[in-house]
Amino acid sequence: MLELLAKPEYIAIIAALIGACAALFGQVIAGTIGIVKDVYLDRRKSKRSARYLTLQLVLILDDFSGLCYGAAMNNIPEFNPQDDSEFRFRTETPDLKFPEGANWELLDPKLTDDVLWLENTLRNVHSAHGSLDVTPPDFDNFFEHRAQDYSKIGLTTLDIIDKLCRRYKIKRPERLRYYRPREGFEKKLEHMNGYFEAIEEQRQLQAEAYALEDERREAAKRERAALQKQELIKVFTGATTKAQEVAE
Repeated sequence: MLELLAKPEYIAIIAALIGACAALFGQVIAGTIGIVKDVYLDRRKSKRSARYLTLQLVLILDDFSGLCYGAAMNNIPEFNPQDDSEFRFRTETPDLKFPEGANWELLDPKLTDDVLWLENTLRNVHSAHGSLDVTPPDFDNFFEHRAQDYSKIGLTTLDIIDKLCRRYKIKRPERLRYYRPREGFEKKLEHMNGYFEAIEEQRQLQAEAYALEDERREAAKRERAALQKQELIKVFTGATTKAQEVAE
């Protein structure tokens, strides 16, 4: 067998096979390296794109939280001296718009949900404010609802900003020493919650008072009915007695 393989023609065939295998192996290695390189570059590009989108979102949300802060802290408007049903706020109504064509699949699904639901929450708040009867004298507590609702959204927005910065290692927006939006939102929300709790307590007390008044009226009605019944019994009894006396 060894003598057969030692023949020149077989040696040439073996050499050709070895060369072909080497060439094929080289192509496989080169292809594998190319695939790994492409995957690596794609992932790196996706990370850069995700970080850039996150930075855009952080800046947009930071501006939005500032609008919410202005709306929550300046909830008392300027009234028209000639017509107290006309008023305007010193700060604009918060609005939120995200980048058009944003590839949301680049971000963590949970964070994407938080960001997109925020826009829906804002629309619901605007719809709720539009349903109020904003007329004097109490304006259906519109100003108080405005402060409460934008404080809630502002706090939620700050939470989302913190999550995005922490997840994608982005620097948090810098705050001036005297500007503490989270503390401001929390204080305003606590104040507004107390205000509406007091209103609800007052409504409950009024409802209880109305219920007691209704009960008192019903009791008086039953008492009058009982007295009328007694009077009728007396009249009937007296008439019966006189009839018996006449008969005797």
